[in-house]
Amino acid sequence: MFSNMKLATKLFGSFVIVLTLMIGLGIYSIVQLAVVNQSTVEIADNWLPSVKTIAAVKADVNRLRALELRLAMEADAAEIDAVKKEVEQKVLDIKSKVQAYEKLVSSPEEKQIFATLTSNMTVYLAADEKFTALMQARRTADAVKILTGDAYKVYNGMRDAADKLAQLKTQLQPHQARVVSRIQQEDQPGLVVAHGLGSGKTLTSIAAQDAMDAPADVVVPAALKANYAKERVKHLQNPRKNTANV
Repeated sequence: MFSNMKLATKLFGSFVIVLTLMIGLGIYSIVQLAVVNQSTVEIADNWLPSVKTIAAVKADVNRLRALELRLAMEADAAEIDAVKKEVEQKVLDIKSKVQAYEKLVSSPEEKQIFATLTSNMTVYLAADEKFTALMQARRTADAVKILTGDAYKVYNGMRDAADKLAQLKTQLQPHQARVVSRIQQEDQPGLVVAHGLGSGKTLTSIAAQDAMDAPADVVVPAALKANYAKERVKHLQNPRKNTANV
């Protein structure tokens, strides 16, 4: 039947088939790009800012603790006043950054961990006020008891919660998990990942190497070598397990 058709009919039919296939492929590509774009937006607008903010919170908490211990040992009146001012500013910094992070909380698990963080923070900052008041009254021994008592427990609780939030945010997005799964297949000799700007390519490469459990040579611009090394330390439980020559 097909052989009896006119040439023009055959050409038109072939054109329609090719056009249909191209339209179908285009629709499929648009859908897939939308999925990747959604993940990219999530990383850029939520995930990366969250990791950065919670890391800053933990750093500020550690600094506050160090300032309090310094205040307890300081004897010079001028230095005491200077440290007290820095303590007050650090408390404001912590509150501000925790409020900023709250806007980025998304999953129920994250909300639960964040609630633990804020609960410990409230207790610790209340203890800080008592500590400061006792130091103002020259009751150093009583002030130190506060720092080494329950305040120390909630301080560790804040640090632990911050670590859990950071680890929670480094879970792979769907498009990253697909790369890690694909690269581990026996019939996959290699893989070229063409993900867009801000889609988490660094984490994808780190996760892929970790999943393959093998050393790797990493080629990045010279200006990004130090940053890549920091990302490995941030995201891997044991960054020394599989070496990466960057």
